[in-house]
Amino acid sequence: MSAAGLIVLPLPVRPLGGETVSSYLHRLAMRNGVSPDRLARMVGAHPDTTEAIAALSGLDPRTLPSALPQLRPGFPDDADRASRRCPACTWCALAARAGPATVLAAPDRVVCRRHRRWIGGPVLACRADQQFDCASIPAMMAAGSRHHGLAAQWGLPGYGAAFAESIHTLGRAQARGLLVGHGDQAINDRRRLLASAAPNLSGTALDILAWYPATVAHTAAILRRRHSPKATPTPTRDGLEYLTHVT
Repeated sequence: MSAAGLIVLPLPVRPLGGETVSSYLHRLAMRNGVSPDRLARMVGAHPDTTEAIAALSGLDPRTLPSALPQLRPGFPDDADRASRRCPACTWCALAARAGPATVLAAPDRVVCRRHRRWIGGPVLACRADQQFDCASIPAMMAAGSRHHGLAAQWGLPGYGAAFAESIHTLGRAQARGLLVGHGDQAINDRRRLLASAAPNLSGTALDILAWYPATVAHTAAILRRRHSPKATPTPTRDGLEYLTHVT
């Protein structure tokens, strides 16, 4: 019997980085043949959620918050709402051997760096069956690496807002038909590769993702201008600066 008055379940489940508490409890319950609702009630009946989950899972309560951000002190109460969640990398979930998982969407988590799969983050999130292998599209991998680096450089709130602004520019351009059939051969080729790698994505999503490397470059330009107002604007190679003006 644990300190929290709960028995450790026999089959352990490793939490995924950034996983929601509800997702982890569901996977822990399913792995051990327990009703997810019953397990949630057991945890909810204890004043300390972290201690209760640690007692049931056998994990160290000191390290749990590093994997389950909602257990961190001061974490926003509304962080579990649908707009801030997305499916975890399906290969990560498969490796954990406890079914599909849901993670909190984060601006710096668009590509699973372990399995090189697209997961999208808060702005470009996709369903689990729409995830795809970025390794076959080098430009997407390079942009994903730059994306993570910029998020680390500028901080998540600032980078996330600037990236969302760039995506909004793309959305306006897509609505006006400016992305389809664009003259840039690299973008057209990338769209064809994406259509092959991710057959479950809609045409609109393919249009937006084909411009992803340009979006990352444009986001970097936005941040440079905001932090260095006197800097000379540097047009991005793939033409997103043009779209900013025409939309």
